[in-house]
Amino acid sequence: MSEPKRKPQAIAAIEHALLRHVRTRGVVSRGELAKELDLVQSTIGVYVDRLVRDGYLKETIPATRGLGRPPLLVELNARKGRFIGVDFYAQRMTAVSVDFSQNPLARVQYDLPEPVTTAAVLDKLLNAVDELIADKPEDVLAIGVATPGYVDPQRGLGLEYIHIPDWRNVPVVETLHKRFGLPVFIENNIRALALAEYWFGQGRGLNHFACLSVRAGIGAAIMVDGHLFTGSTRIAGEIGEWRVPKVTLHAPDKALDLSSYQTVEALSSLTALTRRAGERMAAGERTRLSPAGLAPSVEELLEAANANDPLATDLVERAADVHAWMVQRLDRVLDPERILVAGPLTEAATYWERLQDACRSFGVQRLSTKVCRSELGRFGGALGAAALAVQYWRPQR
Repeated sequence: MSEPKRKPQAIAAIEHALLRHVRTRGVVSRGELAKELDLVQSTIGVYVDRLVRDGYLKETIPATRGLGRPPLLVELNARKGRFIGVDFYAQRMTAVSVDFSQNPLARVQYDLPEPVTTAAVLDKLLNAVDELIADKPEDVLAIGVATPGYVDPQRGLGLEYIHIPDWRNVPVVETLHKRFGLPVFIENNIRALALAEYWFGQGRGLNHFACLSVRAGIGAAIMVDGHLFTGSTRIAGEIGEWRVPKVTLHAPDKALDLSSYQTVEALSSLTALTRRAGERMAAGERTRLSPAGLAPSVEELLEAANANDPLATDLVERAADVHAWMVQRLDRVLDPERILVAGPLTEAATYWERLQDACRSFGVQRLSTKVCRSELGRFGGALGAAALAVQYWRPQR
């Protein structure tokens, strides 16, 4: 039976929805696809046949058979092509490639020079994609980029990022497309991380969850019914400027002093923690961190906290208090199924224990069980960028 007359855009939209559904389900029958996509089975058959013929899907027979002829199932063909994802913030860039079924294939990592500039970021970005494409450019289908700060996905621009002063209206998509000739998609890196959790991590199977990410800055991402919620002007989740009453967190017996309100980024981002560690070392505070007077790296700070160094432990625990305060507010406003906390701090046992204790201290027992740490590691953002490419790429018709 021939396919009903449809415009190319409508065909691409149906194929995109079909592939996304198979990607979510893993293995599914044509009948289930027809029912769940609200299309007649003959129409689904036309689309599935074409996607099988073009190599995007493959058919398989169920392992267990009942009476009669078993229905053919369809699944993604992992060998059809690759997607590349790149993520960066002020200190580091990571990139991965995944196959058509989103299985990780390769990854690279670069430290960014100080002071970091837009030119340096774009140079490393091109290098990362070049390295992952290697000698097989023909099977790369799309590139996803997760950038910090404000982003305009429609125009493909990185708008602004406070930790890279000249990062203003950067044509990220145009730069990559001009070099590689591939579809390129861009999104804020915290939202990309939420996509990574949805497809690869602890967000799988959830309808509604939130991610709190702590790196050079702090932000949140919200997933609703498998889609990123960005708000009417794309600022949903930009919570780094939330102001927190520091006195009530660290000395609850003292009277509230409004002058003590500070932004959560100024109190508890990685940038703030390493800077404050350097200041306290310069003031003569004893610590295993060295050399005195220089701000330690994040890795050194976490290593010292895990070794129970008093200075590092104090800074990490104070950050955990702030983040627990943020988690409680995200929970009250969004009531998600789960709140995922991501970033290098979660690697410190001291931080995670304090975060859970602080969540319990707010008098909401379920909150400490609802909060989970991301298990995707330092390449989680890059996986999210790859998931961004997977999510928005469509077969060319």
